Amino acid sequence: MRGVVRSRVPAALRPEARSYLDQAEDFFLASNGRSAASPLLLYYCFLNVAKAAILAAGFATALADAVHGLSIDVGGTLPGPMGQIRLAVQNITAPKFSVFTETLKAFGLTAPAAGTYPLGELVAQVVIGHRLWREATRSSERFLPIDHISFMENRLTGQLWLDIWTNASDMSRYGWTGAKILLDGGLVATFREVVSSIPGLRRFERLVTVPFGAQPSSRLLQIAQSMKYLLWRTFSTTPPYRQNYLYLSLGMRFPQLASLYGIFFALGHLNRYRPAMLTQLLDGPYGPFLTEFLASQPEQLLYAFASEMHRREVIRSR
Repeated sequence: MRGVVRSRVPAALRPEARSYLDQAEDFFLASNGRSAASPLLLYYCFLNVAKAAILAAGFATALADAVHGLSIDVGGTLPGPMGQIRLAVQNITAPKFSVFTETLKAFGLTAPAAGTYPLGELVAQVVIGHRLWREATRSSERFLPIDHISFMENRLTGQLWLDIWTNASDMSRYGWTGAKILLDGGLVATFREVVSSIPGLRRFERLVTVPFGAQPSSRLLQIAQSMKYLLWRTFSTTPPYRQNYLYLSLGMRFPQLASLYGIFFALGHLNRYRPAMLTQLLDGPYGPFLTEFLASQPEQLLYAFASEMHRREVIRSR
């Protein structure tokens, strides 16, 4: 990320961007261990990374007028279950601007509309610890692992598209049909299931194609970017270094990066202003999920930010 700042941020704004990354690193390191302030430190880590990302994406002025762009509605003054907590996306107007909105814009994403969103629906969208969330809520599985994604080309028509391949046994385990995957996975308008040529795998073909001209590779980034709203990912230190998933739900959904950032904001806000409520959540049925989230998700989000800023996959060697 420092390399991105050096190469993309104008000289006049480079010291500011570098200072954000320096602070982010110190917040991240300070959050390690059993710190009562870890959620707050982690949020401020990602807030500072986000500011550096905004400048690296071409934001032309200093960030003195930046605000979080988010707030929390706890549904009253008494501590309550996760379902009472809502994340509020604010409508920020000039001269101020929302770090949340501008960060998503920097990564080619559209921020959710201004309004309030149940925090419980956001944590349902977290891949790591999803089984713990299911146990806390007595809910059914919502993630389908993707075996692989194939980029396809037709040189006669000059069109490029992609296919999503899933393991048939993963679908049969939960009684999921192809129709359910298309509908609940948000694919119904843009994909169809077609005959698979690989035994044991199901194949979903994208209906929308992209013209590529002389070189198919010139459009790979465009078609990959268009999948950001449909794919959830985890990062690992072993090949293939990324595991993609489809999120199966007809309810509200944020882009993965937006939901993770929003959860860190919510936990940091509770840590700072309502620590008793956060303690109640950690001691309640959501406790195992939140403990796992705070232990494993920070590094996941850090690598997601690095990959988005660098516009290519960033991995960690073993």
